Amino acid sequence: MMKKFSLFLVLCLFWSSSSLAFTQETAIDRYLSDRKLDSIEGVWKTHRKNIFAIYKKGKSYEGIVISNEFIKSEKIFVYLHKDSENIFYGEQDMLWGKKGIPSKTIRAKVTYAVKKNKVVVSFVFEEDKGKRTFRRLWPSDINLHNAKFITEK
Repeated sequence: MMKKFSLFLVLCLFWSSSSLAFTQETAIDRYLSDRKLDSIEGVWKTHRKNIFAIYKKGKSYEGIVISNEFIKSEKIFVYLHKDSENIFYGEQDMLWGKKGIPSKTIRAKVTYAVKKNKVVVSFVFEEDKGKRTFRRLWPSDINLHNAKFITEK
C-alpha cells in the first residue's frame, strides 16, 4: 500500500509541476493566438538554441523567455518599438561573459530586422557590438497565419 501511495504522490508532483511549466504552447495561447500578427511576433530560436516569444503589448512589443539555460522562464527581457513593417528597435537584457559563460547582465540597444522566418538582431552596449540571426519557430509561415484573419469589406 505504501508503494502505491508513493507512486501516486510522485505522479501528482510531476503532473502539477509539468502543468505549470511555461511552454511554447502556453506562450502562443496566452500572447499570440487568434489574431493577426506583426512581422516580429511569434516564437523564435536563438543561435544558442534558446527559445523566446515576442508579442505586442499596447503600442510596443515584449520578448519573454520560454527556455534558456541561464534565464528563468517567463522573464521579460526584450522591449521593442516598431520603426517600420520589418524593423523594430529598443533594448534587450543580455547575459555577457567570456567563452560562453555569462558573468553579468547588460542592457543593450538592439535593432531587430525581420526577413521572412529569420530576424537579424544587431546589438550595441558599452563594451561590444555585434549581430545574431534567430529563426522563427511559430508561426512557420506568418503570411499564411495572417491570411486567416483577413476580412472582406
